[in-house]
Amino acid sequence: MHLTDDALSDLRAIVKGENGVGDLGIDPQYGAPKKYAVSWDLQEGVDYCWIKRFVDQRSLEDDTYGVLVSLVTDRDRGRIRAPKFVIDLSRAVGGVIDFSFTVV
Repeated sequence: MHLTDDALSDLRAIVKGENGVGDLGIDPQYGAPKKYAVSWDLQEGVDYCWIKRFVDQRSLEDDTYGVLVSLVTDRDRGRIRAPKFVIDLSRAVGGVIDFSFTVV
């Protein structure tokens, strides 16, 4: 998610009591002063319905939040399929699906 200070404060208050949200990764958003890129690891079997409520309450644009699938591999080609729970979450919440891969 790409959030302002106010939205980040609201998110911190919401996730405090939610299961399946460990430490938030919070980094300054590249090229956007006073905005932050926020992330956390998803866990299968956790109800993340609060994300949709947060997105709707904050009127976030579709391109400012979504799912990032990150892969580390020893191959420079191939394919990957996101787990079903990730696809279901993306459908329920909206936003984008981004993929990142690192070849080691």
